[in-house]
Amino acid sequence: MRLVRCERRSSLLVAAGVVAKLLSLAIEPASAQDYPDRPVRIIVPSAPAGGFDFVGRLVAQELGQRLGRSFIIENVSGAGTLIGTRNAARAEPDGYTLLVGGLSNFVLNMGLYKRTGYDPLKDFVALGMLYSVPYVLAARADLPQTSMTEIVAFARANPDSLKLASTGAGSGQDTIATVFIYLAQAKVIKVPYRGSTFVYPDLITGRMDLFFDTLQSVLPQAESGKVRIIATTGGRRSPAIPAVPTSAESGLPALTLERDSWFGLFAPAKTPSAIVERLRAAVAEIVRSGVLRPKFQTGGGEQIEMPVAEVEGFIRQETRIWVELIRNTGLSLE
Repeated sequence: MRLVRCERRSSLLVAAGVVAKLLSLAIEPASAQDYPDRPVRIIVPSAPAGGFDFVGRLVAQELGQRLGRSFIIENVSGAGTLIGTRNAARAEPDGYTLLVGGLSNFVLNMGLYKRTGYDPLKDFVALGMLYSVPYVLAARADLPQTSMTEIVAFARANPDSLKLASTGAGSGQDTIATVFIYLAQAKVIKVPYRGSTFVYPDLITGRMDLFFDTLQSVLPQAESGKVRIIATTGGRRSPAIPAVPTSAESGLPALTLERDSWFGLFAPAKTPSAIVERLRAAVAEIVRSGVLRPKFQTGGGEQIEMPVAEVEGFIRQETRIWVELIRNTGLSLE
C-alpha cells in the first residue's frame, strides 16, 4: 500500500513537471510577441553628441516606430565608455536594457584596462551592426605641414613643437592619438580636454595643432574651412572626403582600422532568445530598408552590411589586433 502511494506521488510530481515545462515553452513565445510592453532603454556609454549618441538616437527612433513602444536613450558616461558598458552588462537580461557597442567599448577597452568588469563576447549578444565612420587627423587650418608624412618628419626633428589634443584617458580619440605617437616615433605635447566640443575652439584659433576625432565631428569644421583634415585611419579612402589619403597611404599602415570606428546594437547575453530574435529582425529591417543610410552619410560614415552571425568573429579579430598594439605603446589604465 505504501509502495502504491509512493508511485502515485512520483507520477504526480513527474506530471506536474511536464506541465510546468510545457507552460514555460508556451509562455516564452507569447511574451516575445507582446514585447515590448513598456519603454526600452538604450544605454549610450558616452555623453550626448559623438558617434555612440548619434547611432543610439537614430536606431531608437526607428525601433520605436517598428515595435510600437518608446526606446529611450540613457547617456551613461565615465572612464571613457567603461561605466555605461559595465552597467549594461549587469542589467536585468529581460530585453528592456540594450547597449550601443562599438570599437571603443568592445575592443579598445580590452587593451586599456586590466579589469573592465565585462567581457564583450560573453556578456553581450549582437542584435546588429549599424554604422562605421573613420577617425581622422585634423589640423589647424594654417599648419605649415600639410600631410601626415610632413607632420611626422617635423615632429621627429623638432620634439615637443606640436600640440596634440586629447579627450582624456580611455577615450577612442586619446587611444588613437597614443598609438599614432608610438608608431610615428615622434615626441609631441599631448593636451587633455574634457571632450571634443572643448577642443575645436582652440584648434580653430590655432592654440592647438592637431586632433584625432571621428570624421562625423570634424566634417562640419572642415567644410567651413576652419580646420584641415590630414588623413583618415580607414582601410580605404572615405567616400565623404575622397581626396584625403589614408594613414597607410601616408606612411603609417599600422594605424589602419579595418572597419573604421564601428557601432552596433547589443543586448545582455542572457536575454530570452525569442526577444533577441525579435530585436534582430527589427534591426535587420532597418538596415535592409536603407532608411538610415543617408543620415549616416551626412555624418561622414557608412551603413554596415554584416550578417549578425559574423559579428563575434569580427570583434575577436579586431580585439586581437588592437590589444597587442595598445600594449606595445605601454598605455594602461586601472
